Parts: sequence; structure tokens; C-alpha cells
Amino acid sequence: MKPADKPLALITGAILLLAFGCVIKVVLNAYGELSQGKQSLEENKLARAAIHFDRAIRWHLPFLGTADEAAGQMFKIAELYEKKGFEEKALEMYRSLRGAFYSTRSFFTPGQEWIDRCNDKIATLMARAPATAPAIAARSFEQRRDDNLKRLTRDRSPHTGWALVAEAGFFGWVLCLVGLIIQGFTPRGEFRRRPAVFWSLAFALFFTMWGYGLSGV
Repeated sequence: MKPADKPLALITGAILLLAFGCVIKVVLNAYGELSQGKQSLEENKLARAAIHFDRAIRWHLPFLGTADEAAGQMFKIAELYEKKGFEEKALEMYRSLRGAFYSTRSFFTPGQEWIDRCNDKIATLMARAPATAPAIAARSFEQRRDDNLKRLTRDRSPHTGWALVAEAGFFGWVLCLVGLIIQGFTPRGEFRRRPAVFWSLAFALFFTMWGYGLSGV
């Protein structure tokens, strides 16, 4: 290995190690929160169990399986509240479950089936609640429910194209910064003008791309 390649290899190894560590942290936290939620459920601490299940969903990795299991438990708690007549608590629980999945979306929205089920429940419970205005009171239960469902199912997902631009820009300026550190200076710390100018301009380009991507999302 050439001396100039050693810093690049070290940085690449550090990035891979950091990424692996992040994955392990997500997996451990997801299973840990799921386990604590089940324990709280066995102790009949429903509110505490729901908090842990909510956290288990937010520690999301595709195909991990913990989010779906936690969602099922959380939905059962909400239905139990609903059957006992605690509709405000049930509504809060359905909203929390729905929001947990929305907090993890990127190019796709995980848990869409659970979101749809929560939308249906939320729309129904909101339609049952006392009307807050005469115009709302004048509408039938079915009309109020349909209005709520339309608002809940309105697509507010990030624009996929701008999200790709933002991610490309982010990884681009990070790599350019690494390139500037490696090639913009000699091993003795002396400044190398031409490579430094090149990597600085590339950094500015990708940083601008990142900003435009975020504003478009």
C-alpha cells in the first residue's frame, strides 16, 4: 500500500466501523424496548408498555421485524382502551402509533398497513367527539368521518427526487471533505494548492446541492 493510500484506508475503515456500530445500536435498542414493553404489559402497566413499543418502532431497520410486533401490541392496547370507553386515551394511542411509523419514513413509508388501520380508527373516534363548531355539528357522523379520513390520508411524504438530491449532496460533500484532507495537504502538513482548490470547489458544489435538496423535500 502506498503511503498516500493509508489515510484513505483508515478513514474508509472508520466509516464502515461507525456504520456497523450504528446498525448494532439500532438492533439492540429495538429488541430492548420491545422486551421492556412486553414486561410492562405483563405487569398491566399499559401506558408504560405503549411508550416502550413506540420507541421500538422508532428504532427502525428494514426487515428487522420488531416494529411490526411492537405495532401489533400497541394497537391491542389502543383497542382495549376503546372497548373500556377511554376514547381519548385510545385516540392518543392510535395517533402515537401512526406518528411512530411516519417518523421513520424516507423513500418509502414503513408500516403502511398499520397507518391505514390507525387512520380508520382516528377518523371514527374524531367523528364521535363533540363538534367544535356549528358547521361541523350540522354534518352527519359519516360525513365527519369521511372528512377526517381524507385529511389523514392526504399524501405528505417527502419528494423522492429532492430526497435523492439531498442524499447525493450530503455524501458528496462528506467525501470531498475527506479528499481535501487527504490530498490537499502533504504528510508533513504542507498545503497543496491545486488539489485543495479542486476539492474545495467540489465541496461547495455538493454542499449547495445538499441545501437545495433539503429545501425541495
